[in-house]
Amino acid sequence: MNEFEKQHCGCEKKECYYCWLKGRVYTTTMPVRVNQPKEAGLNDILKNVSTASGVDIKQITGRSRHEKVRIARQMFCYMARKKERFPGKPVWTLKQISEAVNYRQHCTVIHSIETVATMLRQKNASEYKSIGCRLGLI
Repeated sequence: MNEFEKQHCGCEKKECYYCWLKGRVYTTTMPVRVNQPKEAGLNDILKNVSTASGVDIKQITGRSRHEKVRIARQMFCYMARKKERFPGKPVWTLKQISEAVNYRQHCTVIHSIETVATMLRQKNASEYKSIGCRLGLI
């Protein structure tokens, strides 16, 4: 008689753990969670920034230097970098973020993140703060 058969009570009730285990097949692989919510991707963040700022996605990913477009692009970089998988571990690398908005170099993403962080702390940066409020950053 094995260990399971010794513990199995045979009552066939839903509340009984041992009866629930009866007939289950166990594997060494990790079970897949069916109802796990989908993690937001870069495209989802891009859509959120586009609706909050009123700037089209094509303009955000384009080469335009207009102030409103530039601010929306910087807010996207800030939000994408601040999303963390684990504490202190960002989901996307600087290169992935720069490729999403067609920046040539990753250091432009670093500059965008620092600019938004500075502007959100200042009092006179109304455009940054209004978009930040709509995105839930403030």
